Parts: sequence; structure tokens; C-alpha cells
Amino acid sequence: MKGLFSFDGPLYKFCVLIYETFMLNLLWVIGSIPIITMGVSTSALYYVYGKKIRGNSYSIYGDFIKGYKESFKQALPLGAVITLILSFSIFNLFILNKIGTRYSLIQILQIFIMLQILLISVFLFPLVARFKVGFHELLRNSVVLAYKHILVSASSAGMLILLIGLAVFRPSFGLFFIAVYVHISSYFIEKVFNNYVKCEAD
Repeated sequence: MKGLFSFDGPLYKFCVLIYETFMLNLLWVIGSIPIITMGVSTSALYYVYGKKIRGNSYSIYGDFIKGYKESFKQALPLGAVITLILSFSIFNLFILNKIGTRYSLIQILQIFIMLQILLISVFLFPLVARFKVGFHELLRNSVVLAYKHILVSASSAGMLILLIGLAVFRPSFGLFFIAVYVHISSYFIEKVFNNYVKCEAD
């Protein structure tokens, strides 16, 4: 069969994309059920999409599980700390907003902290998924990459906030939003990684 409905046709590829996005998003949700494992699930998503973007063969199920297992030791404490900080900051903002404008400086500080966490997280979990390095080097590289490639980190963080907002107002989009974010951001993050990998090879 040739044309629109062939296995190489755009309709088939689109259906595969929708299926993969939905299933990876579902795997992420299942892997994040304890809440503190959200970082592990996110690293597993980056592991799958990293292989896909680099043109390697991949399995959405097998590679997600593999990425989950391999990143568990590092991504669990990192993700748990980030989740706690963001949750605490959001709670503080909610309380301070109820109190009034007397604590506007503290509100600004809380928002600043949240933005810094989001910027650093853009590269943190992809690094966990792709490279095997220690905690210290992982955190240092995440900070350096986040500010050295501020356009990538800022646009990725902004996209995540936008997609979360869209999922809140359109709950059906929640079936896809995190996988959509990781898929899109992976293109830009892989380009950044490839620059350093090539430099090391040279």
C-alpha cells in the first residue's frame, strides 16, 4: 500500500507518534505515583527520547524501564529534593498571597527560587539519563549548562509552565503534556550535549 495510508505515510507516522506520546506519558504517571519518584520517571523519559532523537533503535516500554532502573539511584534523591522545594515554595506563595502585600519581597524571593530550580532541572535529568557521573559533577554541570545555554533552559522552563497551565485548563491534555515537553526539549538539549561530546572526541 502506498500513499497516505502506507506504513511510511504521514498518517501512520502521526498515529505512531500519538500512541508513543500517550504511552510514555502514562508510564511517567505510573512511575511517579509515589510522587518522590517523579525525577526518576522524568530521567527515564529523557533516556527513551534521547535514543529516538539520536536515531538509535528504541523500545518505549523496555527502554523506559531500563532508564528508570539505571537512573533510580541518582534521580530519586534529586527529584525528591526538587519536588519538596517546589511544593514548599508553592505552598508559601499561596499562604503569602492570602495574607496580603506586606510580604511581597518574600513572594518575589520564592518565585526566584522556583525559577532557579526549574532552570537547573532542564539539564539535570537529561544528564542523569545520558551520562554516568557523580552527584557533584552532575549538579555542577547542570548549573553551568543552565546559564551557559540560558536560551535553551529558559525556553524549556517556560514551555513546561505553559504546558502545565494548558493541562490545568484542558485536563485531557494531561494525557500527553509531560511526554510532549520531554520530546520537544530533548531536541534542543541533545544539540547542546552533542557539542560537548564532539569537543571531547576531538
